[in-house]
Amino acid sequence: MIADVPFGVFLSGGVDSSANVALMAEQMSRPVETFTVGFTGSDELNELESRAETAHRYGTNHHEVLISDNELRDFLPDLVFHQDEPIADPVCVPLYYLSKLARESGTIVVQVGEGSDELFSGYDKYIKYLRLYENFWRHAERARF
Repeated sequence: MIADVPFGVFLSGGVDSSANVALMAEQMSRPVETFTVGFTGSDELNELESRAETAHRYGTNHHEVLISDNELRDFLPDLVFHQDEPIADPVCVPLYYLSKLARESGTIVVQVGEGSDELFSGYDKYIKYLRLYENFWRHAERARF
């Protein structure tokens, strides 16, 4: 968190970015700059509610951008241009809009949480898959056909 330029954190609804916010808030004398992206008309993809709890709890200076299906589709040719290759990771589009929002706010450096949610079941859906494994798949693996 030592930087010569303004910094913040990308805040999703997961454990990893929420932990970043909590740890930063403990150390800082000003509100943490947080950034979230959401999707219009796609409640199942949004993490806006859980991120709102974290932003409120730690008193962050929160910024949010919502993108539509049309914006997502229209941006794909530019995405290929900017990345200089076709990449099939769907997170690239919202990450672009999120990075753009951070930069437009004057934030130059951002912390991100990458990978911890997958390791530590940072989302409810991971718990659902764990329960499916424990209750069914684990036993099916032992079956001899």
